[in-house]
Amino acid sequence: MSRIVAYIPDDMVVTSQLSPYSCNDVMAKNISEDVRSDTPREVDQTIDDDRPDIIKKNALSVEIMKYANVKQQTLRQKRQRMKVASCIAQGFKDYCFQLPEHSLHIVGSTMNGYGEPKSDLDLCMHLRVETLSRDQTIECLGHLKRIAKHIPCVDDAEVRHSRVPILHMKLKPPYTHIAVDININNVVTVQNTYMLWLFSKFDWRVSVLVSIVKSWAAVRNFNSASQNTFSSYSLVLMTIHYLQVGVSPPILPSMKNLIANCTQEELLWTVLNTDSIADLVIGFFDYYGNNFNYNEDAISVLHGKKLSRLEVIKGTKNLAQWQCICIQEPFNYTNAAYAVYNEHIFSEIKKELRATHQQLVTNYDLRETLRISTNEYRKIMKTKPVSIARRNADLELQRKYVAIHHREYFLPTNLWIPSSTEFVSDVENRLVSSLFKSDEGDARKQSSKNMERVLYSFVELDKDRYSEIVRNGRG
Repeated sequence: MSRIVAYIPDDMVVTSQLSPYSCNDVMAKNISEDVRSDTPREVDQTIDDDRPDIIKKNALSVEIMKYANVKQQTLRQKRQRMKVASCIAQGFKDYCFQLPEHSLHIVGSTMNGYGEPKSDLDLCMHLRVETLSRDQTIECLGHLKRIAKHIPCVDDAEVRHSRVPILHMKLKPPYTHIAVDININNVVTVQNTYMLWLFSKFDWRVSVLVSIVKSWAAVRNFNSASQNTFSSYSLVLMTIHYLQVGVSPPILPSMKNLIANCTQEELLWTVLNTDSIADLVIGFFDYYGNNFNYNEDAISVLHGKKLSRLEVIKGTKNLAQWQCICIQEPFNYTNAAYAVYNEHIFSEIKKELRATHQQLVTNYDLRETLRISTNEYRKIMKTKPVSIARRNADLELQRKYVAIHHREYFLPTNLWIPSSTEFVSDVENRLVSSLFKSDEGDARKQSSKNMERVLYSFVELDKDRYSEIVRNGRG
């Protein structure tokens, strides 16, 4: 039996556009009338040096919000990936006779709230077996490769013997722009997808800052684990840590505090920080370029603070992976930035972090920071703004829904219960009745009830089976 399940960020059923305004009241009052007008206009970058810094930050905030608006995945792009996942799931259901009972989960940027138009589609296949060696994993991927030639949307497939072996798929038109990567039994990807999605729903500035950080890394070739630099996941963890520790008051809670302060009615975490998005971007590069002590400190999103490197490394087997920067993976306690072990490359990264901060506080120029071409910049400035009040209202609905349904399953120690015969995903367990249909029309016309839906399921669970799961806890 084959099932595919995934929780879907609520911005699939609301507008995905972002507002160019900052949540800082002082800043909002000083935004020019040109920006406030219904017809978006290009922001004048020739700001006189004698104008107050707050005015320059206002203009930078406008640029940042519009840039993020263009760089984040749209509803249409997410639906395309859903259709591809459905096609692949059906193919595995029809041909996976030699594999144990399995389920297929959508993970990564398509689901975690930080997707981009060119993001790959990442899938995790879970086989209900006690253990699976690397050789057995590669053997299973080889079997999936042979099956892939029968799947209508797949053009070619190859097994890649990376740190986590994957099956890489190229697709046929009209999906040639989407690459698909499938791992087997790497369930931590399902866990961290849900974690990142939840953090993205606390404040609209989280996903915007992540978009800027990822773009900054991409234009400098600092976003490839295979090239001894950061993975997208490690960049997101760095951003979350900064919003936990590097700003005052903090914007995001630690994972532990998140669990402790979650009731059946709401998440008891109020975001008091009113920094503009420009302040947060500048602060990020200041924090990691000038203030963070890489020799002594480690990043811990789980604890929401800096930990001693010695404390984090203690008891781990592979000491080499902790050489340059320590980013504790909150579920298995490995180093999420394991690929960054080359001292020379890391020195260049730190140099660029410092240089970017200096450039921003001097010029407040996003085009220079992200190396945006003139033509691209003009297109970005034409995007239409949407009010922050609308986005905050959407996030409030999402936060309350998550608080009601997910509190007891967010603990890293019990999010997944090992079993040789049973593997039930959190969302499959708790949200079976909340299916989102991609053919229901324009998402922006959905009711507020539909806006709360966070599950996309290609095959609905049997209701009796769902009741049994709820009665028996986690199986």
